[in-house]
Amino acid sequence: PKYLKWDAILMKLFDLMEDGNSQFREEALDQAVTLETELQGMKARGENNGPDFEKKLGEFLLLKKKVGW
Repeated sequence: PKYLKWDAILMKLFDLMEDGNSQFREEALDQAVTLETELQGMKARGENNGPDFEKKLGEFLLLKKKVGW
């Protein structure tokens, strides 16, 4: 293990074939950035009290947690 990087050790430990920069992670990051931009726009327009805002905020927070952002 002393010759392996930390990510290689984790890949071996969890038997992963891909690193953390997989297509799934990239898609989740793109979606999180899009949601964050939409939320900022809604806040700027004063639309941050409705159910649509709450739904998008929930999705954003979940994605943010999943990708470790």
